[in-house]
Amino acid sequence: MKNILFFSLFLLPVSFSFCQEFTELIEWNNSISLVSGEQTFLAPHFEKINYDNGVPKYYAKKVLKEKGLKVQSIQYITEHATKSEEKYFKDFDIKLPKETPLEVKFTCISHKPFLVFSGIPFIREDGQLKRIKSVKVLASKEIIALQKDFAAESVLKSGSGEWFKIALQNDGIYKIDYDFLLSMGVDMSNLDPHDVHIFGNGDGKLPELNSIPRTDDLAQNAVQYFGAEDNIFNQNDFLLFYGWGPNRWHPNGNLEFDQVKNIYTDYSYYFININSDRPSMEIQTARL
Repeated sequence: MKNILFFSLFLLPVSFSFCQEFTELIEWNNSISLVSGEQTFLAPHFEKINYDNGVPKYYAKKVLKEKGLKVQSIQYITEHATKSEEKYFKDFDIKLPKETPLEVKFTCISHKPFLVFSGIPFIREDGQLKRIKSVKVLASKEIIALQKDFAAESVLKSGSGEWFKIALQNDGIYKIDYDFLLSMGVDMSNLDPHDVHIFGNGDGKLPELNSIPRTDDLAQNAVQYFGAEDNIFNQNDFLLFYGWGPNRWHPNGNLEFDQVKNIYTDYSYYFININSDRPSMEIQTARL
């Protein structure tokens, strides 16, 4: 008899962050004539401008690939405002707060992440009016690896019934019928369809970072039984389950999907378990 040594592993809570840099360039144009009432003013002008009661405001947004970013620091590159811009601010009595009037923030619009710039692209430095040429944003995202307790024992433990391994190459609905089970050597006499269970994770390529969550052990999959009402697996009876191939599709934040190829295998593997002591897991009807 062989001695088997088991190790229990635990992931401690670990917090770390990474930074990304974003740069927004403001394209300045020559001043334009702006009519207000019976007066005409020489007004500041730049791309993506909007005059709010004469106040020149900037608005731009960048679509992002991920959520959860926070502003770490903001750096402004400025230049002196023109004399006509200084006169315009004086004529319209535009007051700038001590903090920068150009707001920079990460937000979600219709569940999609964006970096948004909004406000007046001017700033006062040492009492002088300056206009903002570019904004450099340093963003951070904190990643917390939560504590993970691994399963005390595998579903493949001794006494857990018969196990049969099958290979899948594509995503889709798979059928397990009488003839298929019989061809694998399953004793079909008096077999209850509810004693046939499907296990498999279908996670695709495992993540390279240990901090990224993954399914521990084999996960039991929900199935749909057909002809199981009499609790006997007859020749016309079968069950269906949804299986994942080795590759996965993930949204990239741009209304599109990127395929993550599994470079290590062309198949994913599922397991058929014959076990009368295990409760069946059936697909439930969703009620909206």
